[in-house]
Amino acid sequence: MATSLNKLKCPICCDSFKTPKVLPCGHTFCEDCIDVNVCEKTEKFLCLICGQRHKIAEGGAKMLTTNLVLITPKRTTTVTDQPSSTEKPKCPNHSESEVDYYCTDCRLGMCSRCALNDHKDHETLDVNSEETRAMTTEQLERSRRVIRNKIKELESLQATLAETSVKLQTMCDEACAEVERRTENTIAELRERCNVKRQNNRFGR
Repeated sequence: MATSLNKLKCPICCDSFKTPKVLPCGHTFCEDCIDVNVCEKTEKFLCLICGQRHKIAEGGAKMLTTNLVLITPKRTTTVTDQPSSTEKPKCPNHSESEVDYYCTDCRLGMCSRCALNDHKDHETLDVNSEETRAMTTEQLERSRRVIRNKIKELESLQATLAETSVKLQTMCDEACAEVERRTENTIAELRERCNVKRQNNRFGR
């Protein structure tokens, strides 16, 4: 059963996958999310979906297999006889089979046998279909637009905060100057009164 990639979110950051990495259990998380949540003492990552703990090799999550289902295909010039530098992930239940489908209910990549038997009532994506590639490209483009809009909003907010900061500093400087002026006037007035009182006492008034 096909589904839209709009539903595909990283279980940790709850956002669209960024550099999706496949754990040995078959579940996928963002590379950065895995690195941030690795236990420093055990160097293991707890899968939030199945509860398995995985030892993360030296070098971090980037050493794990990339989930190609969630990667935007890039249009590049074909080079003859040049092997692919990225190995396709294997099915967690059948290590001899490559991942052909992605179950959005279980967040798990699998081969066609698993898709037809264990996940037949789930929503799945065909890894190799043009429709999946088109949906992936469309979803990522929407994400880029959202990010660009967020950046513009943040830049506008930054400019507003900078302007407000300048105004507050000006108000603070003016208030401090006014307090200093009033303090000097009060001191001068008190000194004048003291001088008048001394003079009156000197002449017996």
